[in-house]
Amino acid sequence: MRDKCLFNVFSIKHKRTFQVLNFSSSQLFPSSQLFPSSSFIFPQFPINSCYIPNRYKFKKLKAIPHGDIQKILKISFDGLDVNTQSVFLDIACAFHGCYEDEVTTTLNACGFYSESAISTLVQRNLVQRDWPSLVMHHLVQEMGREIVRMESQDPGKRSRLFNPQEVIDVLQGNKGSKKVEILVVERQALKGVKLSTKAFQKMINLRVLKIDDLHISGDFELLSQELRWLSWEGCPLKYIPSNFPSEKLVILNMKGSNIQEFGLNLQYCRNLKMLDLSDCKRLRKTPNFNGSRSLKTLSLENCSSLKEIHPSIGNLDRLTDLQLNGCEKITELPSSICQLKSLVVLYMNNCSYLQTLPVDIGYMQSLKFFHADETGIKELPGSVEMLGNLITLEMGGQYLEAKRRFSQTRVRPIVSLSKFISILHLTYCGFSEADVPRDIGSLSNLWYLDLSSNSFLYLPFDFSKLPWLESLCLNDCENLHTLPSISNLEYLTTLELRNCQKLVKITGLDDLPSIEKMDMINCTCLQNPLNEGFFSTTALSILSRNHQLLGVSPSPSLISLVSH
Repeated sequence: MRDKCLFNVFSIKHKRTFQVLNFSSSQLFPSSQLFPSSSFIFPQFPINSCYIPNRYKFKKLKAIPHGDIQKILKISFDGLDVNTQSVFLDIACAFHGCYEDEVTTTLNACGFYSESAISTLVQRNLVQRDWPSLVMHHLVQEMGREIVRMESQDPGKRSRLFNPQEVIDVLQGNKGSKKVEILVVERQALKGVKLSTKAFQKMINLRVLKIDDLHISGDFELLSQELRWLSWEGCPLKYIPSNFPSEKLVILNMKGSNIQEFGLNLQYCRNLKMLDLSDCKRLRKTPNFNGSRSLKTLSLENCSSLKEIHPSIGNLDRLTDLQLNGCEKITELPSSICQLKSLVVLYMNNCSYLQTLPVDIGYMQSLKFFHADETGIKELPGSVEMLGNLITLEMGGQYLEAKRRFSQTRVRPIVSLSKFISILHLTYCGFSEADVPRDIGSLSNLWYLDLSSNSFLYLPFDFSKLPWLESLCLNDCENLHTLPSISNLEYLTTLELRNCQKLVKITGLDDLPSIEKMDMINCTCLQNPLNEGFFSTTALSILSRNHQLLGVSPSPSLISLVSH
């Protein structure tokens, strides 16, 4: 940051010409101690006709005492429009570190133009994108929170409550007011404290509420009808009350809660877009989804007692993301799930009792990410080949094999694959060379391929049309005898061949300019795969049970040579 221009000041020279006046940070702040980290960048002024600071603005900046950084930062805040200021304060007080899509969904529902506001804040370095989240430098966040503190000496009459002690005082003293729009309770801040819903009764304009691990009882109709975002992770209730204020709710996060039944009628949640019930270990069945057609994201991840998914899930025509990982007691999916025309993501790894897929699953034409690893699925429906937009496909059944002692899980051969696939994971499928999809050799976007723990003797395709392949995993392919030449895989960084005990020959191993890791442990028949020139490669890690396998002595350029 030493020589970097932190402020760009613009003045009009002519009608359409701008003169750029660059000032370095050292001109404004000689003491480097004012900068807490090298990643911190002071806000930039925008280039537009509405706000063009001149040399007077620069003099004003220099006149501010060096120790008062907050005042300097506030200059940029004061130049924002009302909409962007509100979005900034919401992020500073409640949404630092939250996913951007959750923030925009919530704030749009509150009537803000959040996308344009966030873009402005990012341009001025008041907010940064740390994908997929939005973050703030702690000094910028503190500046925003100080603006809220200045609204009133009485915390209960401020727009946003976030300080743990002030939140405790307001809730226990029933000091809230209609001014409060956001209330955030830090985890453990009220540990062991039991509150009544009456503590929220006066906060009629509350739109964002985060009360993770808080014990609340009473009439939930007393909560604000303006709620758009509610996070109540670790909720101790056994069910969500039917009189819960839900008409304007767009995000409901009940992760890790004690609920056994949903209780709340989703017909009254017409605006709900994101529902997170993940890690609800006692939840036995999903709610009826009729009436909640706005739902886009549904997470039931690690609901280990969940046995039943309501057939009405097929009516969620806007659902794009369905998370079922770790729902180990689900034995089947409702056939109506195939009606989810907008579904892009379907994750159901570790659904260990799931043995079949609906026959029409191929009609989910928007599906791009399909993960069903470590399930009990023994046969893929023929319609899987119709999933023409797939980008990642993961299938396998190792966990169920071990648990139920099946001699071999055999997955129905896949004849064709989506040309868009970039990640392909087909492990423990019992594939012979006749079963391996020959289309793999034509997947020009493929960069990760894992065919570990299959039964083929050889691969029925070559690598000539896989120019972007970075990782090739063939571990535990105990019958594998030969590999096609890999000499053209110039971007290959990882090659895993562990326990390929019958593998005799690898062609082209010396022609891999990007290789960083090779695992050849227990490749007992593989002889002298490398020549001396191979060790000019730097940052290379080779795992082998026997150094003699290399056929050469390690050179200094070899970063790590590991024997197991």
